[in-house]
Amino acid sequence: ESVWDASLFIGYSHIGTSVNFMLGFSLVLNAAMQLALAAIVASELSRDAYGDGLARELSAWRRGVGDAIAKRVCDEDITLSTDSLQMDMFVEARDFTSPWATFMPLETGPVLAVLVIFMW
Repeated sequence: ESVWDASLFIGYSHIGTSVNFMLGFSLVLNAAMQLALAAIVASELSRDAYGDGLARELSAWRRGVGDAIAKRVCDEDITLSTDSLQMDMFVEARDFTSPWATFMPLETGPVLAVLVIFMW
């Protein structure tokens, strides 16, 4: 089933030295990969990248710009010189909430979160 299940056979003499070595190597590699994933999640994905006041700041920005600039942000106009941060946040939010696959009405971000939880 998994490396964790197969690790029960480490040290069993009837399966041979090379198989024991591969089982041990696979167990160590799997543990290292899971630790790396946990470290990345703990250090990078568990903090709010934008801060607490983002909604308030974006609302203030929207009230302060005209409809033409807001439309250019939503249209992802790469010629924007001063509002590219807002455009980047818009694109990131749109990508996170975009459909994961054309045949499934599921959003990318939640699908990724569920996959990580089940893989763990």
